[in-house]
Amino acid sequence: KMAAVRAIAALAREEPSDVAARAYSGETPIFGPDFLIPSPFDPRLILRIAPAVAKAACDTGVATRPITDFAAYIDTLNRFVFRSGLVMKPVFTMAKTSNAKRVIYADGEDERVLRAAQAVLEEGIAEPILIGRPHVIEVRLKRYGLRIKPGVDFGLINPEDDPRYRHYV
Repeated sequence: KMAAVRAIAALAREEPSDVAARAYSGETPIFGPDFLIPSPFDPRLILRIAPAVAKAACDTGVATRPITDFAAYIDTLNRFVFRSGLVMKPVFTMAKTSNAKRVIYADGEDERVLRAAQAVLEEGIAEPILIGRPHVIEVRLKRYGLRIKPGVDFGLINPEDDPRYRHYV
């Protein structure tokens, strides 16, 4: 029980997934007095709680079929939760081991792009570079409860004052 509680509490403190954000009709919940537990629609629940409970069961000797390879177990859960996992897993694995470490996002002000940039950064896939107006991006990062910071976690190209803008438009 404690493993499940700890996994839920840790997940509640993270930024909500785009699936959870859509479940709340675009109003992104942020951990606090009004948002203590993750959305039941958040697909990360099964990816966090099940392994935590399974590990606790193995550690305490309660498991009737102990899991020896947790990475494989989590991959199986991942494929179950995210159907595209079968197709995208090799792409993500290759991206993590590749020397190409920068990805430029043209619509850096879009919520999906901001969430993708944070996911890419957290997974260690690449260094995101966003194209967008800094003040708009900062407001939206706060609105969506994302913790990435321009200039620290990702590069930022401001199209309003970048000399290359006219050349590419």
